[in-house]
Amino acid sequence: MDNRMLVYGISALAIVLYHVNKYVAFITPVEFLSKAFTFLFSLGNGGVDAFFFFSAIGLCSSMKRHSVQEFYANRLKRIVAPFLMCSVFFYIWHDFVLFKDGILQFILNITTINYWIKGSTYTFWYVSAIVGLYLFFPLIMKFCNHRYYNAGLIVLFSVVIEIMCYLWIPTFYSKYELLLSRLPIFFMGVFLYDYYLGKKSNTKLNCIVLLLIGVLLVIIEKMGFPKFINRYLTAVSFICMLHVFAWILGNIHTRNLVLSAIGSVSLELYIIHVAFFQPVKFYELWDFIPHMLWYVIFLGISIPLAFLVSQLSSKIIKQIANNGMKA
Repeated sequence: MDNRMLVYGISALAIVLYHVNKYVAFITPVEFLSKAFTFLFSLGNGGVDAFFFFSAIGLCSSMKRHSVQEFYANRLKRIVAPFLMCSVFFYIWHDFVLFKDGILQFILNITTINYWIKGSTYTFWYVSAIVGLYLFFPLIMKFCNHRYYNAGLIVLFSVVIEIMCYLWIPTFYSKYELLLSRLPIFFMGVFLYDYYLGKKSNTKLNCIVLLLIGVLLVIIEKMGFPKFINRYLTAVSFICMLHVFAWILGNIHTRNLVLSAIGSVSLELYIIHVAFFQPVKFYELWDFIPHMLWYVIFLGISIPLAFLVSQLSSKIIKQIANNGMKA
């Protein structure tokens, strides 16, 4: 897909705004605008779904261009350094200052193993989930191998597994719902990879259709379906609207560049935002300053730090590579 970094940038910002909006209202002098922004930000929950969907497309592309060893090496370089740079400081506060859980919990947390033990209570669940998908992705690609039937089977299988867990193992489902409900979305990205590979840019008519589908699904979501169905509706509606926003902003060169730059550090932005968000939520600091300022603070801190972490991570990786070559 064209403008993939632009899509990541919009999704990352949507997640930040969604999280802040859950705790502080976006107030303007005009009540209608306040409600409109609140509704718009509530759609940002689909940003994570978009991450899974477009990550799957990106991983398919990477597997086509690299060997399995190169694929794993690239994924390792992309995620380990940024995550450790942020999570180490967060878990020093979390495991030694706040809860005094000790060194074992600290190790389990920074290695993301604790997600598979604790489930959704693990702060960086997305990182742990995506690492697990990285590990199995070469096998997934080998099974699919450009066969729509096989890729479709994986999508169907993941949906059936979620429904079975939802109906018959509700405790397990509530623990891992954040991942189980995203697996079909991730595998749908694998299923649609060949379509995106040969797809031309969206036209105005395509965008109108996608916008109508997105709005319709948002309306349907309010009808009280089970949580996992609402998750699918949220994901598809957000991805439809994301295509529309990407098409509109893609035609505005300056904004395209800014959002694409943010998209290039979307992983770092997500990790930093979550690490910053948790202490604010835990200490209930929302009322210490005017609520509207929290939107500025979260974006104003998370975005610059994301670029800083990205630069430092690149330098560290290059230094390690250079030392390895000298050795």
